[in-house]
Amino acid sequence: RREAFPAVNFDTVVVSTVYPGASPKEVELYVTKPLEEQLETVTGLKEIKSSSGENLSLIIIKLDPDRSEQAKSTTVDEIQRVLNQVTDLPEEIENPPLVKEINSGVMPILEIALSGKMSYPQLHKMADEIIEKIKKI
Repeated sequence: RREAFPAVNFDTVVVSTVYPGASPKEVELYVTKPLEEQLETVTGLKEIKSSSGENLSLIIIKLDPDRSEQAKSTTVDEIQRVLNQVTDLPEEIENPPLVKEINSGVMPILEIALSGKMSYPQLHKMADEIIEKIKKI
């Protein structure tokens, strides 16, 4: 029996941290760099890429695809553990870094955006009609 939408693991983990009111440079200096330094201690990572923008630090981590699923799961737990140990983040950061493993279960299979020269209620009605048609497929 085949699954219609089998779970697919992309061996990717995203760490996002919100730093309200911070410039990209402040985010990089006070959030992204300290988190990256901690991540360098984790084994099983293939690549770390980051982006520091206004109010937001994003770190994209590629796991070593040659490791077993159990080892990858352990690596994700280790990422969370080492990031929880970072205690010198700015006090304006209200929530700890969010660690999210990317797999097909957290990604939509379809996204549609509607726009046009019509009112919001008309667009909303059209969206509802499209949703109903898609459900029938």
